[in-house]
Amino acid sequence: MALAAIVTDLIFSTKIVTEARAQKRQVRVLRSYSVLSEFLRATPPDMLIVDMNCGGINPLSAITLAKTSKPSCKIVAYLSHTQQDLAQQAIQAGAEQVVPRSEFVVLLPTWVQTYADAAAVSQQAGIENVSESRSGPAGVQPKSL
Repeated sequence: MALAAIVTDLIFSTKIVTEARAQKRQVRVLRSYSVLSEFLRATPPDMLIVDMNCGGINPLSAITLAKTSKPSCKIVAYLSHTQQDLAQQAIQAGAEQVVPRSEFVVLLPTWVQTYADAAAVSQQAGIENVSESRSGPAGVQPKSL
């Protein structure tokens, strides 16, 4: 599975990398729009994690670019629980799920595992990706913001 994360915060990037490694997955942390753009042209990911408050990258533009590059890319985003308007904008831009930071930390292992499994199944079946509901991985329902 190609997994990428748009995050500039050291604590959250460490959590993402650590979880991916624990599940024997590779992850690419992208910290600028130019690197994101190059990465999407070369290796569009199956899953993209977006910090909606990252510096240096407009997260809404990043989500739109990722969906344009690979429409089946699963995009999950996290932000402050007070940013309900930004959460709605992220969903409109193409994010499947947007959760508060505290919930993101809890859901991260499930997301990595579920999307990795979905990518593996679709590769075996010879299709690009397995479609899931916009609510996120099976059985995982976020709390409303």
